[in-house]
Amino acid sequence: MSVSRLIPPRIVALFTALIAANVAAWAWAIAAFHDYPVLLGTALLAYSFGLRHAVDADHIAAIDNVTRKLLQTGQRSATVGLYFSLGHSTVVVLASLLIALGAGADILSGQRGEGSDRAERDDEEAEGRLQHVRSPVRRWCCVVDDGYRG
Repeated sequence: MSVSRLIPPRIVALFTALIAANVAAWAWAIAAFHDYPVLLGTALLAYSFGLRHAVDADHIAAIDNVTRKLLQTGQRSATVGLYFSLGHSTVVVLASLLIALGAGADILSGQRGEGSDRAERDDEEAEGRLQHVRSPVRRWCCVVDDGYRG
């Protein structure tokens, strides 16, 4: 039997698109980070951690449950994993953007470079300075820190 009879064309097209997207992403990463080998290594590390994370038991169980439900109701289930990964990665990208925007707000608020001698200052003085910072990240960190102190 030929492979084309064993694997439906729609599945072949899906895998082809996924492979092309991965090749395009790595081509972009290599082009963008060719002068920065540390960033390229970090991208490879993040990619490999993502692949490892993709086969976590909770992800496999969620995809399996939805796939079984769709098969029981007579619906197609070929793209369940794809849509799960797109939804999951969207949450990760949005969280990363929020962190980046918060860090950018720290830089734009004029706080860059002021923390170099903070280790030599006592906690009380540092807390007093941070109370007036308008950065949402620092404000949130102070709220969380106050919550842990009780």
